[in-house]
Amino acid sequence: MFIYIPDIETSFQGFHSVARLYHDGVNSPEESIVFDFSRAKRIDSNMCSCLGAVIELLRCKSGKNLVVQPGDQSRLNLTLSKNGFYKAFVGKKLLDDPYETTIDYMKFSISKILGFREYIDAFFGKNNKAMPRMSDRLLERFRKSLGEVFENAKQHSESALGFFACGQLFPSENRLAFTMTDLGIGFEEHIAKHTGKRLKAQESIHWALAGENSARPRSEGKSGGLGLKLIRDFIQRNGGGMYIVSDRGYFEHPARGGERFQSLDIPFPGTVVTLDIRTDDEHVYDERDFEITEKNIF
Repeated sequence: MFIYIPDIETSFQGFHSVARLYHDGVNSPEESIVFDFSRAKRIDSNMCSCLGAVIELLRCKSGKNLVVQPGDQSRLNLTLSKNGFYKAFVGKKLLDDPYETTIDYMKFSISKILGFREYIDAFFGKNNKAMPRMSDRLLERFRKSLGEVFENAKQHSESALGFFACGQLFPSENRLAFTMTDLGIGFEEHIAKHTGKRLKAQESIHWALAGENSARPRSEGKSGGLGLKLIRDFIQRNGGGMYIVSDRGYFEHPARGGERFQSLDIPFPGTVVTLDIRTDDEHVYDERDFEITEKNIF
């Protein structure tokens, strides 16, 4: 069976397309599936995080023989070669990235946060000119917030299949897109399981973004749900965008436009968090821009 990969952009339709790819694959009666990229003209590099995750999930859960077949679109092949996506699924990195505009496609063991922290430190470092300027303290807390997304996957997603991350700098558009994906039970099921609250999928995302709402235990007086809230606060001040998908729930706050919560027709088998950061923002951020106290930190 051939499954043709469509164009996949960072949008409601893009996440819906990735969810459909998974469900088409898992429901196929065929023993072999070829993911054919020949018809796609554009795939946002950061979206390789969730695309690769669902291919890995199919490989592990379905028992099917899966093949990734690159297409002949030169621009698309350039993107998926430079970020290491083809290396992960075809076996070799076809092209390097001399301009260093990609954040490599990586799969992390859910038990090894140190590797993810090193990855974050490398790509969100102090001297990275693609990032808005931050005080040392704020930058460290921003990185810890990204680490909390990983910790969330480790502590409550109940996924043993790994954590996937990928990103892309778009110099001509003055933005940096970064996506993180886990293949766990999602916000809705986890909140119900640990708090007894029965929320719709999109409501569960809203609940998780509130900061003090968390199904994680408090540690030293700190809520376990602050990471997403404070990343969201930074994105809002930066003028960038944020996207979250969990099961059927969908949240977006694009750079242009207001917040929107929706429901996907096809559930995504896990949770995705995407940041779209403005890189031409000249404001120098520090902790005074945010409500940070010893009990309310990234």
